[in-house]
Amino acid sequence: EELPDLSAHHSVACKVLRDKPEIYHSLKGETTPLGVSLAGCVKTGVDNLGHPYIETVGMVAGDAYCYDVFRDLFDEVIATLHPKWGALSGRHANDLSGERVAQTRMDVSGEHIKGVRVRAARNFKALRMPALCSREERMEAERLLTRGLLRLGDDFR
Repeated sequence: EELPDLSAHHSVACKVLRDKPEIYHSLKGETTPLGVSLAGCVKTGVDNLGHPYIETVGMVAGDAYCYDVFRDLFDEVIATLHPKWGALSGRHANDLSGERVAQTRMDVSGEHIKGVRVRAARNFKALRMPALCSREERMEAERLLTRGLLRLGDDFR
């Protein structure tokens, strides 16, 4: 299977594949343990030509394994989008310890801060991510999330 003609496409992923077709040829037959293929990851960039002045990413991770299985492409795309950090320079360090959260009240009067919202977006490792998951996987994600949230203490309800 040959690399599709991407000459009119304006995403970072398509540019990388155009400039380095060997990446496509080395990954086109690979799939993740959950069945995600390279075609699934780059579908959004291939299906949408984009605009020359608005460069989009042009790919998604179908599951957590994509970052390893399709590392050659993901690393190039991330390095292009984030040249000062770049995926090729190292791994992002996570510190999810609640002990490091400051306990200082930011607005004791209550006049300036009316509310705080925390947004967390993460996939369950055993389920594909939203772009490629099935209805059953969406229902399982909802079940797992609901069960976890119901276990939170009164401070979070």
